[in-house]
Amino acid sequence: MRRQLLSALSILVAACLAQPSARAADDDEADDSPEAPQATIVQIEQDVAYVDLGESSGIHPGGVLRVLRTIKARHPVTGKELTDHFPIGRMTIEQVSGVLSFGRLERRITGVVKVGDMVGTMPRPAPARAADAGRARPQATPQQAADPEAAALSRVFERTLGRQPGQRIEILSEYLSTHQASPYAAALAGEITIYRRWEAALRRPAQQEGPDAARAQREAQAAAEKQRRLGRLEIGAALPTQVTAGDPIELAITTRDPSAVQAAFAYVRHPSENSYERVALRADGDGYFRAPLSPAIVTPPSFEIFLEVVGADGERVTSGSPLAPYEITVEPSAAPPRTGPRGRSEIHGFFEYVDFNRFKGNDYYLVAEGDFTYRLRGWLAGVSSGFGVLYGRGGRNDDLQQLKDPSMCAGGGASSAACGQQVGFNYGYFETELRFGKWVSMAPRIMVGQTVMGPGAGGELKLRIGQVTGTNLQMAASYFQSFGALGSLHLEWNVVRGWPMGAAVIVTNQPAQGDVGVRIIYQIAYRARPWLQPALRIGVAARNIEQIGLSLGFGLITAW
Repeated sequence: MRRQLLSALSILVAACLAQPSARAADDDEADDSPEAPQATIVQIEQDVAYVDLGESSGIHPGGVLRVLRTIKARHPVTGKELTDHFPIGRMTIEQVSGVLSFGRLERRITGVVKVGDMVGTMPRPAPARAADAGRARPQATPQQAADPEAAALSRVFERTLGRQPGQRIEILSEYLSTHQASPYAAALAGEITIYRRWEAALRRPAQQEGPDAARAQREAQAAAEKQRRLGRLEIGAALPTQVTAGDPIELAITTRDPSAVQAAFAYVRHPSENSYERVALRADGDGYFRAPLSPAIVTPPSFEIFLEVVGADGERVTSGSPLAPYEITVEPSAAPPRTGPRGRSEIHGFFEYVDFNRFKGNDYYLVAEGDFTYRLRGWLAGVSSGFGVLYGRGGRNDDLQQLKDPSMCAGGGASSAACGQQVGFNYGYFETELRFGKWVSMAPRIMVGQTVMGPGAGGELKLRIGQVTGTNLQMAASYFQSFGALGSLHLEWNVVRGWPMGAAVIVTNQPAQGDVGVRIIYQIAYRARPWLQPALRIGVAARNIEQIGLSLGFGLITAW
């Protein structure tokens, strides 16, 4: 009985002594214990650690994080393993990016911190056990509830959670010194031995550091810092392997940290040249550095290039080098298909038959033209001289619609108004084309000749937008004495290489200056040889729904 009383009394005293100590521990943890881990250290370079925390976490350069070591602690009563963390030092954040940040470790923990260690924010003073934030408190078991000594030891064990190994050793050793006969003494001694190994492992790097080691560490830190600065200048550029001569080429590069770049350059040359030409790249607001390349560089067969960026402290990073540049192949430009054969001298020949009245023979005309053209390169784009023949029949629609039998026009009835009025114009002409800039030209034409009524004259004015040998739009207006007037809108383009095409809309009262009609034309040519190009023209012509016909024409162009 006496022995049982003494045992109960000792347990009660131990429990009473443990309560004030627990409150004192609470006060310490408010200042020294870490908050719950937030991220993991994923890479270490000397005294710089990279953590998987980004801008969304709320950290910023200059902020301080605690570095935490993860351990497995075994509960001395239940024997269960608990995952715990204790602080081993601090790191100061230097740069924050979208998903990764890095900071500098305290010197005393350089060499101690390893990949996989955790980081957490600095603790905030709190009235109640800030150390336990985010850490599950071991729940009381039926054994602890029934055994007062187990309950007391569990409370002592809880005080060690989140503390450094030395502090854990001190707390558990103090308890063990007064409870050597405890049934949990062996478990406590084993846990203390493990903590002593942790403590020795943390002290070993500091004990091994001497003057040579310190100097080596400083040199390594300087090298790592230089490498980190160079890493911020790392060039990102996707250079093409092949371009086409004449195409506008703009270089665009970026770096890991554009704000660290003082200047950026591209060095270019042809393979046959000994020296490079330096091209300065300008900084854009989107984080890129850009510059166009001179057309004199982008010429066949290739050119060589390498890139360089200069940091704020003068350090330089290159992509490629003078001895090992990138080579970019330059293909010759493919000239766009042209509407006519190449050459400055050209001969044109053309014949066309146009019918407005279902081939009745009373509303039609035919035209034949041939000319010689010489192209110039100044403000006078070209001169042409040629001849033509216009012949046909026409008149007012009301009269022409009276024709019931076309054969009556073959005999004496040809003079009838229903057969139409016979008209014709044989003429020669002279034309000049005046250029107003690269894309606009105007061509006036003067015509003189003989009509069925006697001498006659005419004229034409044509406006061209676009190049003569490329896609262009032409607007023209002409007048032939006794024959009528004509206005046209003509577009020429290139869709299939070697097959120039065109379309036109013509409004005219030809022939015989009768009622106005409309013509719609499609033209296609084939470049059979560089100097030879035949052409075909088909279309429809109409004055009203009752008076409609077809047109057909052939042409030939030679050039040299």
